[in-house]
Amino acid sequence: TLIGAISGVSNGFQIIQDTSNNQTYHFHTGSQQTFTINGTGIVVNESGTDKDFRVESDTITHALFVQGSDGKVGIGTASPLGLLHSYSADSGGSVSANADELVLEGSGNSGLTILSGATSLGNLFFADSGDTADGYLQYDQSGRSMRFGTATAERMRVTGNNLFLNGGTDARIQLGSGGAGANQVSNNTVHIRGDGVDAKYMAASGGDHIFESNGGHLVTMKDDGKVGLGLVAPQQLLHTHIASSGGAYHQF
Repeated sequence: TLIGAISGVSNGFQIIQDTSNNQTYHFHTGSQQTFTINGTGIVVNESGTDKDFRVESDTITHALFVQGSDGKVGIGTASPLGLLHSYSADSGGSVSANADELVLEGSGNSGLTILSGATSLGNLFFADSGDTADGYLQYDQSGRSMRFGTATAERMRVTGNNLFLNGGTDARIQLGSGGAGANQVSNNTVHIRGDGVDAKYMAASGGDHIFESNGGHLVTMKDDGKVGLGLVAPQQLLHTHIASSGGAYHQF
């Protein structure tokens, strides 16, 4: 039941009361309900038309802005680049459609701060339909360690000057893409490997182990098992080079 109105139904203000005596207040612009207040809450743009919503502070014209055409929200901007865009100044850049749910923008240094307790964890989780933290980046305030997790388990930790790989009994650091190629768990790659209690230094098929100092060869271990001390191409199982030129060679 219409119990009050100013300037008519299509342009102005209405008070409507239902059979339970609940009142609804409608503010109209043209034929559209721009603003509605009732016992369940406050609705802006209830008609669902392309109308923007803006809150202004004393110095920022768009302290809070909702873009009517697509629902994007801007904090400090009238042109949000993502679903939620926090803006302090123009960076001159844009965003990828693959990462535009949250945009933080400034013209200088920009960032995101996670505040947590002095003995607690600060977390950044990567979730999917199967797990709430399938991957994660975690900082332990108590131990002052940064932890990296994949497939729900911690794989790497940085504490002080120490780097720990926690990949079970077979933890590897691959160097380059030689052999089987990049990002391959294969013996045919160049990698450093912790295999249980053993340390392994692996060259790809056909590769050598070379130990240098300031670019100079100290030891060369060929893929056929020959070892050279002070030279690149040993001719015997153990081949030593004492002088750089005109000196003695020892072969065994």
